Amino acid sequence: MISERLHLPANAVGLVPHRRAMLLIGELRESTPENAAGVSVIAANNPFLDSKGKLDGVCFVECLAQLTAASEGFNAKTTGDGIVRTGYLVGVNDFSIKGRAVIGDTLQLKMRKLLEMNNVVVAEGDVYVGGKCLASGKLKFYIAESAAIPAATASVEKKLAGSAAHPERGVMFGHILDNLKIAGVSVEAGTATGEFCFQKDFPGFDGHFPGNPILPGIVMVAMSKAVSEAVCGAPLLLSGLAFAKFTKLVLPGDAIKVTVSVKEAGGAYAVRAQLSSEGKTAATFDFSAIKESADNE
Repeated sequence: MISERLHLPANAVGLVPHRRAMLLIGELRESTPENAAGVSVIAANNPFLDSKGKLDGVCFVECLAQLTAASEGFNAKTTGDGIVRTGYLVGVNDFSIKGRAVIGDTLQLKMRKLLEMNNVVVAEGDVYVGGKCLASGKLKFYIAESAAIPAATASVEKKLAGSAAHPERGVMFGHILDNLKIAGVSVEAGTATGEFCFQKDFPGFDGHFPGNPILPGIVMVAMSKAVSEAVCGAPLLLSGLAFAKFTKLVLPGDAIKVTVSVKEAGGAYAVRAQLSSEGKTAATFDFSAIKESADNE
């Protein structure tokens, strides 16, 4: 297949399969086999914003994942076989969230490939606003053999409705709370179990991926945070993701069970979480969080 004549900077549309609400990267600015750089402008329609225009830190993981996908797509089109393949986020390690972004900010995204073996890619990345690093960590991907959904397919934007019950928590997290059923909680033991079932109109499926909706890994992290709030008794801010492993795709209509174990020390919370669906483990996490307050808004 003849390579396409693409030039940088390049719009991410056409390089990644993401669309609509879940298209979070705007532009690819650098792409080599080892490095990538791009930008993401925090727009008003970002579903991970709360009612005050503050971005949920879990969104940084997805922005870096989409930067990697855009770079892989660009390299495939310009120097490879021309086939843009679907990449799945399968792991996160040592991801630290050091600050918050707000509506209107331009995120500068950087990724460095550490390992590529067979269909597995491991990379480390950073997120900056201006000269301040807001997040950094390592991500692991599985690159499918089959082609991604045709990236040039037209996409129709639609306004996502917020949660009527939890408008202050924003579109994505508000709808997560709407779908949460607490099946058991023990504040003394620091444990809780929650149950979810998302239908096709859930915001997390909007453009992830067109024609083949899959629950994003970062939504699974946010679900675990929601269940943890039942133990902590207050809204939480994610401060780090020490470990994440995604082992099963979750589709619209799947019943999901989330169990968390929360330990508090010095005002911070260490959470171990497991998600299961259809009797199989879908994801496991170790993350840290703090209570949301006026000081960290």
